[in-house]
Amino acid sequence: MTKKLHSIVATVPMLATAISGCLFFNPVSAYVSTSSNANKNIGETTNLKTKQIIPIPQLIAIPPCNLPDPPPVCDREPSPRPRPLPMINITGKWQADDGGTYYIRQIGNQVWWYGEYSPTNPAFSNVFLGTINNNQINGSWADVPKGSAQSSGSIQLRIVSYNRIEAVSKTGGFGGSVWFR
Repeated sequence: MTKKLHSIVATVPMLATAISGCLFFNPVSAYVSTSSNANKNIGETTNLKTKQIIPIPQLIAIPPCNLPDPPPVCDREPSPRPRPLPMINITGKWQADDGGTYYIRQIGNQVWWYGEYSPTNPAFSNVFLGTINNNQINGSWADVPKGSAQSSGSIQLRIVSYNRIEAVSKTGGFGGSVWFR
């Protein structure tokens, strides 16, 4: 007697487990039924025998995971970003390359100064009010009547170190460019 496939009782499932982007397949036993009589109706279930078969791996369509893109591959190290200087207290007596002496007072991120060329007969005498943001100081200056100059303007400074400040931009004919103590 020839045995023909009568009906499939169970399919050959494969369980896939995803762990850290790797798939692990676990075969599950499956059973098929065969009939001893090939002429019987497929719907009849009498005289059925079952056999365990070895599952055949199947291709399973698995949707892509929502994993972040890997970082780009570079052939060189990224250049470090410039870091702002820690808050430096610039209060003190400073000299400038314009020959003047500047008495600077810092309170928090506010900066005031009084600057003059000579205490007895100043060619210039000015005041300044500015705000520190990271290592930049932006503010306005104006000459005062103690000196002979009568100008005003704005100035942007950069705190280079504890002992050095440099002008980045200035208006109104301001003479100084570098301050040191």
